[in-house]
Amino acid sequence: MKRASTWQARAASQLGYREEAGNRTKFGAWYGLDGEPWCAMFMSWSFFMSGLPLPASTAKGFAGCSNGADWFEARGRFTDRPAKGHLVFFDWDDKGGLDHIGIVERVLPDGSVQTIEGNTGDGSGDGTLDGVFRRARKAGIVGY
Repeated sequence: MKRASTWQARAASQLGYREEAGNRTKFGAWYGLDGEPWCAMFMSWSFFMSGLPLPASTAKGFAGCSNGADWFEARGRFTDRPAKGHLVFFDWDDKGGLDHIGIVERVLPDGSVQTIEGNTGDGSGDGTLDGVFRRARKAGIVGY
């Protein structure tokens, strides 16, 4: 099996990428759902292009966070312990649904995770969710 660094490097190669108007991205176009929220499609693209597809919904991967989490859970691969290379699933509104996904780049000393995420903001707090950025997160994590 390829090391976690393979898909992390693929995701990291996209840092700074920004969507076009209408939520249009190369990840959505590749997946076949351009114009839709694309965080999960970015994760699927990163793994697929590294030769490690995660066929949760299609041969290319998954477009919805819940589909991805369900796929890992069904295989006994969903955990509450973060590790480098894990996908991290978030619930921002604490209503039980999954809202977002990223790749854990490293676990920080305070227990938060440094991630690479697509369809997220740059951390400036302006509310714009339009690119691929590194983030440090502790809140809203459902599992890995």
